[in-house]
Amino acid sequence: MEEFIFLADLYKEIYYWLAGKTPGEHTCISYFIYYDKNVWEKIKSKIIELENKNNLSILEKEFIRCKYEGKAYRVINYNSRNKGHVCITNTYQSCSRDIDGVKNVNVYGDKILIELTARKESYAIDIFKLLSFMIKNQIINIQDIERCNILNLEKYLCEKEVIVPLIKENIVNVSVVNFTKGTSKNILKNQWFRRKLY
Repeated sequence: MEEFIFLADLYKEIYYWLAGKTPGEHTCISYFIYYDKNVWEKIKSKIIELENKNNLSILEKEFIRCKYEGKAYRVINYNSRNKGHVCITNTYQSCSRDIDGVKNVNVYGDKILIELTARKESYAIDIFKLLSFMIKNQIINIQDIERCNILNLEKYLCEKEVIVPLIKENIVNVSVVNFTKGTSKNILKNQWFRRKLY
């Protein structure tokens, strides 16, 4: 259990990642860099360490299952005047495991839908599997639960959040969607990317 105590120090940051930002809110690149350095890279490093180890314990095998591989979807604001729509940050970003999860994010009007594949080498993280691991194994300490009550995060379960690096190699498709109207239009690949976040 000692080897996973570092997760207790990350809980508060994970809590605010989930509860502290509004969908569509402008976020600076420094925010994502901060989380990569102080949270996600630490989890990724532990997964890599365990993947390179023989004879894992039951606890270690359970932790590795927090790694996510598969489809992922991210919505961002859409502006028809933009010549490109997705800024490659090379940092971890909030995504959903499926379209239903994206629809449960409070998004209205036309949005950019980024379809990704979290590959093995992406080291994506299933954030609620991670939290479940922390709760089950009593890694979250009671002081954090009092200040950042984990029960407040239950409403985000329906968003099926996974954390996936936003890199070109992970992007499969980019489209403009309006879930209320039920419309979707693919964007040509040469119009996918832009240099600035906003």
